[in-house]
Amino acid sequence: MTTDTDARELTLFAENDGDLYRSRILPIIANLARKVAAGTFDADKALTLWRYAADDAAQRYTKAHGGAGFGSYGIFSLPTRKACAAMLAEGYAEHVAEEAQTIAAARQVRK
Repeated sequence: MTTDTDARELTLFAENDGDLYRSRILPIIANLARKVAAGTFDADKALTLWRYAADDAAQRYTKAHGGAGFGSYGIFSLPTRKACAAMLAEGYAEHVAEEAQTIAAARQVRK
């Protein structure tokens, strides 16, 4: 498999694993939305958060399906996990923006 194919496979796994979604993706969305609403959003740091989710997905995938290569990350190399993180960031960008608008609106009500 190519890195792009592996990254897409890992992204699909991450998006469809309920435990991973609840334990990693939702908290990342909430965290980034707070930062966007506060005006402190940093795209590089956001990508690091998404990389944590991609790393976790790679470990869960390897545990569930096996595979050798990159230790506990199985077949998913660092460039593949970074590509997955970028896909996750792009895929959830609209959700982060919507959450940020909700937070900003709630802050306006409190003022």
